[in-house]
Amino acid sequence: MAQKSATKKTAKKTPAKKTAAASSKKPVRAVAKKAPAKTTKTTVRRTKAKKPLHQAKSFKMAKSDQKFFSLKPSVQTVYWAVFALAILALGLWVLNLNLELQQVYNEIEQTRAK
Repeated sequence: MAQKSATKKTAKKTPAKKTAAASSKKPVRAVAKKAPAKTTKTTVRRTKAKKPLHQAKSFKMAKSDQKFFSLKPSVQTVYWAVFALAILALGLWVLNLNLELQQVYNEIEQTRAK
């Protein structure tokens, strides 16, 4: 059936003018047409989306064991106390160095003035 329609189309075309170069060429053989590929009906199988093994959960705040303003000391109280003492000790050390340096400058100034 497809071949019949192809021959009808070629019959309707007007013949092209032959030139000398075209007439000297060898005639081209007609290529055999391939049969259309058979189509097989495929059914689409729908499945539910697979859930991941471990679902991500949102962050949940843990309840505190102690009240914020309780007087009961904890391990964190000790850590903060040690931290505060270290900062105070370093601050005093820097002040002591500054005082010693100022005394040296005062001695140098007094020797120059004499």
